[in-house]
Amino acid sequence: MLSDGRKLGFDLAASCRAVRIPSVDRGDAVRFKVAGVRYDLRTGAYTGVTLAKSRKAAGPRGALPKRICR
Repeated sequence: MLSDGRKLGFDLAASCRAVRIPSVDRGDAVRFKVAGVRYDLRTGAYTGVTLAKSRKAAGPRGALPKRICR
């Protein structure tokens, strides 16, 4: 959920290792959850991540993967 109340959802390929969220201003905070989905459509455990205002990346430090989805 974005700080302005919008909710977004993405269905990504298994090969995705990073996600770019479009249309987010640098002044917005973002809270999101990620979960894997098995072949039988059963959802795994969710992991929550918060992106603070004026930050441009969240997650492990270092270079982003070569394949970024969205």
